[in-house]
Amino acid sequence: MSFILSVCGNNYSIMLGDGQETIKNGELYIPVKKDYKKVLSINDNVCIGFAGDTAIVKQIVSELNNYKNSTIRQIKDSILEKVKTKSLNDFGLKYIISGKDDGNFITYYYSNKDNFCEHKFEPCNQAAVVYASPVDVNEKIIENIVKNYVYDNIPRIRTTEQLLGCMCQCIIEVSKVSNTVNDYISGEKIF
Repeated sequence: MSFILSVCGNNYSIMLGDGQETIKNGELYIPVKKDYKKVLSINDNVCIGFAGDTAIVKQIVSELNNYKNSTIRQIKDSILEKVKTKSLNDFGLKYIISGKDDGNFITYYYSNKDNFCEHKFEPCNQAAVVYASPVDVNEKIIENIVKNYVYDNIPRIRTTEQLLGCMCQCIIEVSKVSNTVNDYISGEKIF
């Protein structure tokens, strides 16, 4: 599994993820790659982050070039149509799509846990924070880490670098409690 974190404000979208690719053998989670890029830029306006079934992710990623001239709406609808037809492994699939939509920043979250129901997030007075959490850790633990390192700091953050620092620290903290997340961090920014 993975940890993907997206923060969307009125004039930016930043998405980061860890780099661990993991397989499951019985009850054990076995890392097979430490620098797997889970957050990708689709075009100048849209990025996507995946967590879960890497076979499905690799299929979808191989088709991302088809979306170079597409809007976020076209991309989210097309990918959703594809993933709903796939058979998933034990890791399931979660993904976040974020970027500009007619000049406004927006983030969408999907998970097989709720049959890929669309969850739409737009920044209001404060940034919208969305994350796809690992399967091997209680959701409340992850929620507290995100709250402590991102939500609670947003009112004090003044620069992109400060926000990136908080987001990176959040992923590092998640990697300390999850066997399926590491601290190799990569991501995308859209302004």
